[in-house]
Amino acid sequence: MASQKKLTKEIALQVSRFAKQLQLSKIPVNHLIVFGSQAKGDAKPWSDIDICVISDTFGKDRHRERVTLMKLTDEKTIDIEPHPYHPRDFADKWDPLAHEIKKYGIVIK
Repeated sequence: MASQKKLTKEIALQVSRFAKQLQLSKIPVNHLIVFGSQAKGDAKPWSDIDICVISDTFGKDRHRERVTLMKLTDEKTIDIEPHPYHPRDFADKWDPLAHEIKKYGIVIK
């Protein structure tokens, strides 16, 4: 993972706020990884913040889990685009998004 790269202060603050919302919602998080244009360093002013949320509680209904995560955003974290993963699914070597996250992601937790 691209943990040597850094996020801008503004992006890091939004990610931190979202992580706090996850904690308050009692969703156990194994890992939190920023990926996409923010992690690669080629984000535009209108780019969202892709965040992979890995939790043992996920893996049953990814759509519903994503909606649950999106409801945790507010006006200060509106750019967050959460992507839920169960550790088993994240480990799937045939999942192209998981591969992208592993290759370019910035591990937050």
